[in-house]
Amino acid sequence: MTEGKEISYSIAMAANIPPPNPMVLTGDWNTNWDNFRDEFEDYALATGLHEKPNEVQAATLRSLMGSECRHIYRHNLTLTARQQCDAKAILDALKNYFKPARNVIYERFVFGSCKQEEGSTCERLGLMQFTVPNDLHIVDHVQHGPLSKEQLLSRYDDVFNMPVESVPGEVHFEVDESITPVQCAPRNVPIAMKVAVKAQLDKYEADGHMTSVTEPTDWISNMVIVKKPEKLRVCIDPKHLNQALKRSHYIMPTLEHVLYKLPKARTFTLVDARDAFLQCKLDEESSLMTTFWTPRGRKRWLKLPFGVSVEPEIHQRKQHELLAGLKGIEPIADDVLIVGCGDTDEEAVRDHDVKLLALMERCRSVKLRLGLKKLQFKVKDVHFHGHILSAKGLKPDPDKVRAILDMPNPSDAKGVQRLIGFANYQQSVSLCAGCWTKTHHGTGYPSTRLQCRR
Repeated sequence: MTEGKEISYSIAMAANIPPPNPMVLTGDWNTNWDNFRDEFEDYALATGLHEKPNEVQAATLRSLMGSECRHIYRHNLTLTARQQCDAKAILDALKNYFKPARNVIYERFVFGSCKQEEGSTCERLGLMQFTVPNDLHIVDHVQHGPLSKEQLLSRYDDVFNMPVESVPGEVHFEVDESITPVQCAPRNVPIAMKVAVKAQLDKYEADGHMTSVTEPTDWISNMVIVKKPEKLRVCIDPKHLNQALKRSHYIMPTLEHVLYKLPKARTFTLVDARDAFLQCKLDEESSLMTTFWTPRGRKRWLKLPFGVSVEPEIHQRKQHELLAGLKGIEPIADDVLIVGCGDTDEEAVRDHDVKLLALMERCRSVKLRLGLKKLQFKVKDVHFHGHILSAKGLKPDPDKVRAILDMPNPSDAKGVQRLIGFANYQQSVSLCAGCWTKTHHGTGYPSTRLQCRR
């Protein structure tokens, strides 16, 4: 037994701590080196090796690094006699060997000069992973030609009229474990609404959106009833649950994010996802978190329920995943805008029909159901998120302008803050509208907000 092995053996036996495994020279050297160094430093600290003379630490390191690593130490490293007696110097030299400095400038040059290939570059490089199957991102060839509203509704009757189902993938809620679950006491439902509420609950359960709960659950929320002109909506009151849910922090698109993508836009169609949240299925664990009180005992949602704070970001991410790869398709919340572009109206209509049919094929593939009530088909100007988009540019929706003109004067600090926030938003939208109008006139879209202000 060599001197180094005798030293390391005596130290390990004294502390009853096993030595680290030798450095592995197969696979990812970068990760293997990090693991070996961490284990050795922990071993040195736990056994008191770090308090020994430098020569002892260096000899122990050489005995534990393994025969292959020791070969590199002897033949590939250039160390002085003094550095060979310093464990830290040996570790630093081995680090430079196993983890060489990256030539960032060269890597950027290679990445910037590489030819764009078909498919997702980020996915091929391992930078992101889609939760929707790859075959759903394929846009099949569809029939071109003039398309009427009657043809659209007849050909894709299943998309507009079939019952709501679940799109691919399940939604999972991430919870802050430091938050204690809350089980709320049940509330009474007004007698005048009990019959309607029970009927709506039966419909949700028959459609596969919720189910009864008999087992104990950590979370129990209360029920909230929202009476709409044509239907009754049952929501949960997840006041306490929302405090425990972790946000996914997904960027929510706005009108400003869409406008610069619409050069030469002339023809528009607007569709919306029917009962959008109810098309997103929850996994079992998340479903149990949505348990709530009803006049018929406890029930839980099988789909994404109304009222949960994280639902807008989850649904927007799901929409982008389902419609990824479709050109001229802009989803914001539950609305989907289809834009036909061209130098003439005929070109714009042909472009629009190709995009719309591609969207319909995708919706059929992923079972994304669309509604008829908000459908604006092949219009020259479309009402979209408080504005009107047309070939002439962007202008405010008259109904929204009327609401602004009727806005009461602020009477408190909150009112002043609302007014200032609204003024700032209007300023940004006005700038964005001016930029979009420039695009339609062929002057190009400003590359920076500073140029936009100028």
